Amino acid sequence: MTNLTYRDLLNLFLRNIIIIVISAIVCGTAAFVYCENFTDEKYRASGSILSTNGGIGNQTSTSGVQNTDIAASVNLLNTIKDLLNDSPEIYKQLAKKIDNKYTYLQLMNAATIDNKSDQSLILNVSFVLNSRKEAIEVTNMFLELCPEFIASKITGTEVRITAESYSATKTSPKTASTTALAAVVGAVLCFAVVIFVTCINVTIKSDEDFAMHYNIPVLGNIPDFSITNNSNNKNTSKAKTRTRR
Repeated sequence: MTNLTYRDLLNLFLRNIIIIVISAIVCGTAAFVYCENFTDEKYRASGSILSTNGGIGNQTSTSGVQNTDIAASVNLLNTIKDLLNDSPEIYKQLAKKIDNKYTYLQLMNAATIDNKSDQSLILNVSFVLNSRKEAIEVTNMFLELCPEFIASKITGTEVRITAESYSATKTSPKTASTTALAAVVGAVLCFAVVIFVTCINVTIKSDEDFAMHYNIPVLGNIPDFSITNNSNNKNTSKAKTRTRR
């Protein structure tokens, strides 16, 4: 196989740039068509709830809040997170509220519930659904169900909605980034194929190939006289044929 220097790679790229660009355009176009026609749109809406063990919520001033109350509330919040993530009951209630447009299993898979931070008492709640309106409505309905549902499972817990959902961001498809990435991948793969073919091809086809393989100045080349003779013989034969006619 042929060892190529950086200069050889640059020359190889410039010599095959049209093929590489065409490959990039084809791959980018294919990705664009796929995103626009075969990928469902998804939107994410988010809200949050605050949960405490009751000790913090009953204090009239921040000076009365004990560290033990904060630690207990943080531990409680992790329990609530697991409850909301794993309990199908609240999702069945949610499915009924939206007239079973989504099953409770679909809603569970669409939901993401996680701590805002390690020491925070706030849980972030988000849903990824097929339309912006549905994502916002379902998220707010879920937030409304949380206080009563959590209180029924864990007594003495205080839950409040801290942020409702008012907007939703598009999460899929990411047409622009996907198209650009596909174009780059197509160009890279095409160039890789060109390099591979060049490395396994050891024939010398031109002055440029000779200069690429050998560090020797090219003074000139000897034409292939057999091709010239064959061409002249064919022209002579054609001339004789025309004369006979």
